[in-house]
Amino acid sequence: MMAPDRSNESGARFPSPAALDQLRSSLSEYIRNGDDERVCVALTALAREAQERKLYAEHMLIALKQAWNEMPEVQAIQTEAERKRMLGQLVKLCIDSYYKR
Repeated sequence: MMAPDRSNESGARFPSPAALDQLRSSLSEYIRNGDDERVCVALTALAREAQERKLYAEHMLIALKQAWNEMPEVQAIQTEAERKRMLGQLVKLCIDSYYKR
């Protein structure tokens, strides 16, 4: 049985435009230089939003993966293996951010 979709119960979009902009900006920097510090800050803000709205970690993962897949910078990463490695690290950070709060 699937968990209920609570992503739009309050009527507000998840993630908020501000959180999504922060996430995209931090992902661009992560792709350029591999520094995940700003990504952690952005994911902490995303976790706060998700938990305030009583959303599951899966909603964060979906938002992260959608943002990641929409970025032209991701397509410019030379190998599929490197894209997967980077995304795997981001998924770990995302889950950690949600459950650390």
